[in-house]
Amino acid sequence: MSCHTRTALVCEGHQGLGGLIAEALIRKGVRVIRASSDPLGAAQTDSVQLDFLVPASVRHCAEHLAAIGCQPDILVLNAPALPDGYSAGLDDAAWARACQLLWTGPLALVGRLLPGMLQGGNGRLIWLTSCCAAHRFVAGQAIATSLQSGIHGLVRTLAAEYDAQGLKVNALIPTARSSPTALAGQQTASLAFARYVAFLASDAAAYVSGQLLVADVDAVP
Repeated sequence: MSCHTRTALVCEGHQGLGGLIAEALIRKGVRVIRASSDPLGAAQTDSVQLDFLVPASVRHCAEHLAAIGCQPDILVLNAPALPDGYSAGLDDAAWARACQLLWTGPLALVGRLLPGMLQGGNGRLIWLTSCCAAHRFVAGQAIATSLQSGIHGLVRTLAAEYDAQGLKVNALIPTARSSPTALAGQQTASLAFARYVAFLASDAAAYVSGQLLVADVDAVP
């Protein structure tokens, strides 16, 4: 399951599930650039600032990657959570913020990185979404259900459009376990989830595209 000499951009890759995914990719020989909306995280080695709520941030991120000679062929889209709520209680500002974070910002990043991801004929786009939009519809989670359901349609569309050029596009959907099992202080389901992302980024997953894949995770701080 080698990914040697490849480069990944992992959004929100300094902590939580994003951090575990970054570490899993590094263990497979991938060079990982961790994108962070937090300036402190972005100041670390092999890191870049990326705030989907700031449109110019996407452009600056892509320009910075180009300036350091880093063209990701693996992109893990992982946005921080937004407060949700019942549809009647969400005003225009809440919807606009959610659309920017979950839809407009990530799509702008994909648009800027896609040409380079297609060049090598072996690109990977892995989108972390929500179980609410995959197979459950929960009252009070209007944003996740509506916007991320749209992302699932986009994942399948992109997979169909770019499969001939070697780009594999999948949504990986974390769902929290009710009774997590810890091993040596580690959250085992979340570690397995991170390894699942590393598998989807590998050559061994060249046959997997356009899929909405649900997997358990434990709570990650």
